[in-house]
Amino acid sequence: MNRRKFLQLGGVTLGAALLSATGLTSACTPQPEPVEIDWIDTSYGESTMNNGKILVAYASSTGSTVGVAEAIGKKLAESGAAVDVKPVKDVSDLSVYRALVIGSAIHGGQWLPEAVKFVQDHKTELTHVPTAFFMVCLTVLKDDEQSRTFVGEFLKDVRAVVKPVAEGRFAGAYLPEKYDFWTRFGMKFFAGYLKIKPGDYRNWEAINAWAEKTSLLLA
Repeated sequence: MNRRKFLQLGGVTLGAALLSATGLTSACTPQPEPVEIDWIDTSYGESTMNNGKILVAYASSTGSTVGVAEAIGKKLAESGAAVDVKPVKDVSDLSVYRALVIGSAIHGGQWLPEAVKFVQDHKTELTHVPTAFFMVCLTVLKDDEQSRTFVGEFLKDVRAVVKPVAEGRFAGAYLPEKYDFWTRFGMKFFAGYLKIKPGDYRNWEAINAWAEKTSLLLA
């Protein structure tokens, strides 16, 4: 099945089942029921600098992105920065931050709405400080040139608002027990396309390496 046919099938048959992790959901189908998420709102490190802290702000649909944001925050703190890790919905004041890392799960080919809105609402502040973006998306597992180009389009809308100093692309987790019936049904098709079984596909080594490299761009 080529990509065009797969996307057509996803829009007509799978609907909302292609979830935030796929980035292929149909805009006209119901969204999956909300799941319980253990949100993290915490701080790491003590700054050795006098120019403020770094914020890692995130949006998540099933919880995978929470762990990614936490790992990034911890790694940035190892560089000597004071880092806050917060859900985007809980952030209003950016005045105390010298740099930001913003990330989200993917839904319908883009970040979750609250993450997109965060960037739009804070465009002025974000254009004056180093800002990095990251996404959490199972489609990242399809690591070929065509898929990498396809996934790169997921950030085009926020990239048009604020140009990031770095972009991270990380696989999430495929956890059917966290999905409603129709989402589980559709995800079986998508999991078959990716040739994966239920499990956590977050690559912590890659996440930490990206955070370490990005810390130099946020200084």
